[in-house]
Amino acid sequence: MSRLDPGARVLDVGCGTGLPTAGQLSEGGMDVTGIDVSEGLLAHARRQVPGARFVRADLFDQELDIGPFDAVVSFYSLVDLTADMFIAALERLRDLTVTGGTLLVAVSERRTDDEVRFMDTSYRPALCRREDLGDWARQAGLWVDELNICPEQGAEGQPETGLYLWARRFRDSPPSRSEPGQGAMADR
Repeated sequence: MSRLDPGARVLDVGCGTGLPTAGQLSEGGMDVTGIDVSEGLLAHARRQVPGARFVRADLFDQELDIGPFDAVVSFYSLVDLTADMFIAALERLRDLTVTGGTLLVAVSERRTDDEVRFMDTSYRPALCRREDLGDWARQAGLWVDELNICPEQGAEGQPETGLYLWARRFRDSPPSRSEPGQGAMADR
């Protein structure tokens, strides 16, 4: 929120129940819209965060016309995407953001295709490595401000590494590889 002006329009992609993200943004004075594919989760979100707007929508729906936003956030909702689909998701986030707008995308780093246990199921997530994430963002036409790498605890208590990509939409075409300021990394 410190990167935004009061009243900034913020989109929470994969908002789920609205907590904590949409709730914190709304309480912080932002104009919040949350999207999710689950009407059941959105019903909870509407009850828990009455100051925000919630819409049943799929990020990949080309008819989705709700932007642009000053900022777009997506916390752990872009899971299990192939590299090509992840880049396409970042392009959609870019398209929903004003020029100069901020994007914050959080994903778990996956360096192997080892099985992951979540709730009562196991699955093999797609790879998502820190060395690829910044490149994918640049391919999607984003200016990478920073990539924070944080040790975290997974849903089942296992250690994980969270990757937090801070990026901006700077124009409608991808940056050239020779442009300065691309790819700051920090362990935080």
